[in-house]
Amino acid sequence: MPSKTSRRRSMVWTVIVFALALLMFLLSVIAVAFWTPIDDSFVNRADAAGDISLLLPHQMGLWFVLHVLNFVAFLLSVFAFVTMWQSRRERPSVQSSSPEPDQLRAATQRQGSAR
Repeated sequence: MPSKTSRRRSMVWTVIVFALALLMFLLSVIAVAFWTPIDDSFVNRADAAGDISLLLPHQMGLWFVLHVLNFVAFLLSVFAFVTMWQSRRERPSVQSSSPEPDQLRAATQRQGSAR
């Protein structure tokens, strides 16, 4: 059975992982928020000039990577939150429901002597 300090340490780690996952998600949202107007301005300039060479190379790839990063960061944040939530729940004491080794030995000896 894990001690109270190891359980507390694991809860602290889950909170730290959740905070880092949330920070990663927020940074990816900011990146998408900044990328959208930049992308729109390049598309509008290329449309106004009628010249496709004004578009950024691999523009759709950049858009796709940013949105996939945002989605992965969201999933990671949800997974970290669920893990943190489960580690912080109050669990029933395992020690009270399981017999002590001495009790098991005594029960085994009683069964052996009854035969």
